[in-house]
Amino acid sequence: MNKIYLPSHKDGDNRGCEAITRGTIAILNGLPESIIGYSNNLEVDKKLGLSKLFDLRAMPTYSDESIVSKMVFILKRILLRNNKTRHIYKAGHLYEYIMKEMDSGDLVLSTGGDMLCYENNEIIYINNYLSKKHVKTILWGCSIGYDNLTPEKIYTLKKFSFITVRESLTKQMLEEKLGLDNVELYPDPAFVLESKTCTLPDYMYKKKVCGINLSNFVGKDVSFDTVFGKNLLHLINYILSDTSLDVVFIPHVFWQGQDDRIVCKALFEKFKETERIHLFNSENLNYCEIRYAVSKCQFFIGTRTHAMISAYSMCVPALALGYSVKARGIAKDLGMPTELVVDYQSIKDLDELIIAFKYMYDNEDVIRKHLEDNIPNYSAKAFEAKSVVERLYTPNITKKNR
Repeated sequence: MNKIYLPSHKDGDNRGCEAITRGTIAILNGLPESIIGYSNNLEVDKKLGLSKLFDLRAMPTYSDESIVSKMVFILKRILLRNNKTRHIYKAGHLYEYIMKEMDSGDLVLSTGGDMLCYENNEIIYINNYLSKKHVKTILWGCSIGYDNLTPEKIYTLKKFSFITVRESLTKQMLEEKLGLDNVELYPDPAFVLESKTCTLPDYMYKKKVCGINLSNFVGKDVSFDTVFGKNLLHLINYILSDTSLDVVFIPHVFWQGQDDRIVCKALFEKFKETERIHLFNSENLNYCEIRYAVSKCQFFIGTRTHAMISAYSMCVPALALGYSVKARGIAKDLGMPTELVVDYQSIKDLDELIIAFKYMYDNEDVIRKHLEDNIPNYSAKAFEAKSVVERLYTPNITKKNR
């Protein structure tokens, strides 16, 4: 039987990766027996319950390779003179072990959402490799800005069989700047997910709280001496002095080098003596359980896209600290006021976050009502992405023995 592959899931220690994969499986309801995914941390994904949903396997590692394979890898890297090509090969060569199994009857979904927003990576290698094998590929639920493009990304974008984007700004860019005509817009797969009830700390029930998610992308310097860092300190001081809200920090990513807990804990330590600051232990909860915690917040401020998606989905008034097209695009498509998206990179004044928060605070009822009116239909559209898969995938063909 032909298969659907999810080779770029990464792992659930980034709850955004878990959300995309979990949402994708829900969208492809009826096809789970045909889906194979690969995890960089299968132990974590088993703990989160992802391995119960479909055939999730451990991603091959460099240590799994034979001595001959390691020598070939080293030799190829030496022979590749172009630094960009060498980097793409280094990022993607381990995927060869799983891509060798694939043939023209299979379908590959390159997930990851914003994987092409950053440096050249394995998405390019995977797609170029499979294109040569005539395997159909979908860039699934992506966001990418014009400033993110490189010649290598442009080349591979034109090789995908189909592209689904999760917000209209990316669709506009791909069609107008690259002339692509195989692009369709569907909300991020995470919008189809439901929250999962779990045990929460007492303060989540007894007090009104403002949930805050911060990533290292906006707070690498835990001294908070930058303009943005000072904005954060001023904002928290304002919430504590001018409102009755408590503040709870909600980490969403636990990868080494991208661990939300570092910044969240640093801020918690600065304000813990007020006894109105809390550090939520989300490490042992899956994405849908963290969404349940977000649903108990009166307001939410977030940097991670899928933390914001939880707030939007639960109709919690939310302020996005956006650093790329995805934040602006999703907020725009939801009809959210522009005041509720703040680009931390362009902050100049020390009160910009307070101004944005006050707008959200003063318009709480209007914002909540807007989300309640729009989220059901908006989220339902995400299920329609299944039609793209159905156009490209024929499940009931038995493969010949190779």
